[in-house]
Amino acid sequence: MLIMGGGYDPASEDASPSAATTIGRGVYIINMRTGERLGWLATDYSVPADVSIIDSDGDGYVDRAYVVDARAQLYRLDIEDANGAARPFSDWRITKIAAMNDGIGGTTGTRKIFFAADVVLTRNYSAILFGTGDREKPLTETTNDRFFLVKDTRVAKGEPTTVTLITESALTPIGVDGATTDEQGCSYALASNGEKVINQPITFGGITYFSTNRPLPAGAGSCTRNQSRAYQLPLVCQMPTYRNLVGDGLPPSPVVGYVDVGGGKLVPFVIGGGGETNSSIEGERARIPIPAKRKRSFWFMENRDR
Repeated sequence: MLIMGGGYDPASEDASPSAATTIGRGVYIINMRTGERLGWLATDYSVPADVSIIDSDGDGYVDRAYVVDARAQLYRLDIEDANGAARPFSDWRITKIAAMNDGIGGTTGTRKIFFAADVVLTRNYSAILFGTGDREKPLTETTNDRFFLVKDTRVAKGEPTTVTLITESALTPIGVDGATTDEQGCSYALASNGEKVINQPITFGGITYFSTNRPLPAGAGSCTRNQSRAYQLPLVCQMPTYRNLVGDGLPPSPVVGYVDVGGGKLVPFVIGGGGETNSSIEGERARIPIPAKRKRSFWFMENRDR
């Protein structure tokens, strides 16, 4: 089956930030062989982003998903019930858990999301990472965009019974003095002179990679140019680093994985991570802060000789 967002509403593209959308408001479940619509889950606004699916307990079956709509709202989709039993397509549950726009209550404003969230599972919560930015207007010079990490603390199966909507005010701002708690997540403020997230984040080896773009002031007799940055955000809620990428344009989403170099040796790589060459398409060895090899640091020996 195919689980996908409904798409983008072109009628609302240049409408006021609070304008309602009528197209693409939901998640579709489709039979890929026949094209039959098996189910539909409603969202408040259109969903141009992909749906992030996960297997929360590692049993080989997708049991949960997350999706973001065009107005920076986050939803949780529960495929199985609290006992782990599969539900029919028409009975899947969708719950809005966060609203991260910059308007009233986080449900209206200027922020948009076009790319799927990345999800990192931990023992106590699921970390959902996503960035905002109107990718269709890269030359906009006044913005208020963010990169977010939202913690979904319900790790059990089944939809939440009660929900307190998470907004930006509940998150820890990264890099702000005195901000020490991150119980519900954190946010990183991008430059207000037009910097916006323009591709899909991905986490690998404890680092989340994503890229931004912002317009540069045009010099005398020259055209407006853009500056792209590749970010590396350490988990969880630490200050990111970045590199300015060479050339103009919007970089593709970063790609990560392992390559077999022979002899059964696997080398981790990242493409578009902002390596030493500052290229958005060149591959490099991933800098994983977690040691690949473990070594014994303490042991106890009992002498049983009599």
